[in-house]
Amino acid sequence: MTIDILEYALTPCEPEFIPDYIPHVIDVGGRVIDISTILLIISKLQLNERNIHDRLYTYHQQIYSSNQGIEEHYNKLLARTEELDHLLDLSHDGILLTSKEGIILIYNETFKNLFDLTEDYIGKYLHECFEDVDF
Repeated sequence: MTIDILEYALTPCEPEFIPDYIPHVIDVGGRVIDISTILLIISKLQLNERNIHDRLYTYHQQIYSSNQGIEEHYNKLLARTEELDHLLDLSHDGILLTSKEGIILIYNETFKNLFDLTEDYIGKYLHECFEDVDF
């Protein structure tokens, strides 16, 4: 495939790879392009070279395995968070966890009942929520 005049080039944050003879470069920024979009571009440009397909396969494998790893770690984290919440609620003691700055991170059902909490205090400062209590 030969192109007589190429005036525009589209690049994902890599303008240094665009030849100098192309006058208009559109940098769309760094992003992940899904496989269906890449296939559409290849089809529209009628690019049927073997190396393009090999590079597409490699790209797909990198993106897919990255997303799968993130999803797997997220699911494990979510399961552990649910386990922690369940364990806290099993305790007969009132438990409150704050950050070093005094921001309430979590509390269990017993703590909620002891202090007759009617609203959610997570993310608020301990001293603002319980001004009359000396912790």
